[in-house]
Amino acid sequence: MAITKIHAINRSTKAAIKYIIDPLKTRNGELVEGIHCDVPTASFEFEMLADMSHRYNGNYERVGGRDVDGIRRHQSAKSYHLIQSFSPDDHVTPEEAHAIGVQLMRELLGNDYQFVIATHVDKDHIHNHIVFNAYSMTTLKKFRSQPYITANRIKEISNRLTAEHGLSVSLRRDEQLEKNGFVHEKDVHQSFRAELRRRLRFVASRATSPEMFDQLCEQLEITTTKRGQDRG
Repeated sequence: MAITKIHAINRSTKAAIKYIIDPLKTRNGELVEGIHCDVPTASFEFEMLADMSHRYNGNYERVGGRDVDGIRRHQSAKSYHLIQSFSPDDHVTPEEAHAIGVQLMRELLGNDYQFVIATHVDKDHIHNHIVFNAYSMTTLKKFRSQPYITANRIKEISNRLTAEHGLSVSLRRDEQLEKNGFVHEKDVHQSFRAELRRRLRFVASRATSPEMFDQLCEQLEITTTKRGQDRG
């Protein structure tokens, strides 16, 4: 089973890359790879592309710049850090885990984004750390990360790839209960209703039509029913 997580890097991409390529964690750097960039200069290359995006697009607020008309703005994501952790029970090799991580990023990003991938073998479970640029090489636009939707998309790709490699997949709460008769401890304390409310608030803030509402609900695994002309 592979568990995936993603978060935005708002401060130092250089520090994040330095952490993930640690020789003590990556078999002396053997399990480190740069895609569309050189690992030693990756953070600088990321910054150069971001600068090109700022110059080309002009709208600094939209593309994540810090100053708009002399007013300091909140700085948005410079890059993203994705983690893919494999279960010790899968007995995946570091090389196989690394290859699955590269496949995951190829499907998620196409051929449009720079990224550095490092496979860590310092713990009992092998895991990939991936830092990718927030800016596209082809469009100079920013990667669009949407709460829940992006994470679910990553999980779907990861599950399919791990299944293709003969590994187990990460189950949803209801699937865990049906298969095992219990839910993992970290999920027991999560309030189902609170999570549902968070997801519904997200859908309500994004949906501009009934069709879009249904589409977002499906992506977030929310089941809707209709009562007459209303949803219940």
